[in-house]
Amino acid sequence: MHTRVPRYVRNHEGTVVTRSCAWSHPTEAAESGCHGPSEHVYAVEFDAQELFGPGADHRVVVAVWESDLEPVT
Repeated sequence: MHTRVPRYVRNHEGTVVTRSCAWSHPTEAAESGCHGPSEHVYAVEFDAQELFGPGADHRVVVAVWESDLEPVT
């Protein structure tokens, strides 16, 4: 996963709950100074207990660009 993805969700399996409209990926803009091709941003939901341990009773939703997602194997 890319460094734009919060460290606490990296290498954890989540579930895509929604897909937003397409936006330019910020890494492309930072590298080139121009807006690059658009890609979708997904809301990915994670179980808080898996991320933070017992006692965490919520779910965590993080926005992730499509190219920063990795398939579940």
